[in-house]
Amino acid sequence: NTSTPGTDSLTDGWSNTWSMNIGDHPAASHCLDYRGGGHDDWYMPAKNELNLFWLNIAPSKTQVPEFMTGGEQALHDIQYYWASTQYSSNDAWLQRFSNGSQSSIGKGNVGRRVRPVRRLEFTP
Repeated sequence: NTSTPGTDSLTDGWSNTWSMNIGDHPAASHCLDYRGGGHDDWYMPAKNELNLFWLNIAPSKTQVPEFMTGGEQALHDIQYYWASTQYSSNDAWLQRFSNGSQSSIGKGNVGRRVRPVRRLEFTP
């Protein structure tokens, strides 16, 4: 329950995650150590990045089978997911996927999930 400098970005989870990894932050370490699909550029999403996932691929909103309830990539709609964005020295942001709510909770709370993500270049 201490302030972690460099974790206040609402949109840059990559930067937040690397700032958290300097200290003892298991959620950030998990995301940075993840090697899904053979990639090594995973990170813990920021508050607004998680909200974009809810807006676009929440299990109740998507038509993509992998992201729908029960799909391999689905974000469980009854769960809260940690954001890499710090709320205060004691709390961090969470995103709930059933209704899109965002709230803060004590950093010591272990009953929450974390989801490694990575950025992809997009050229329309």
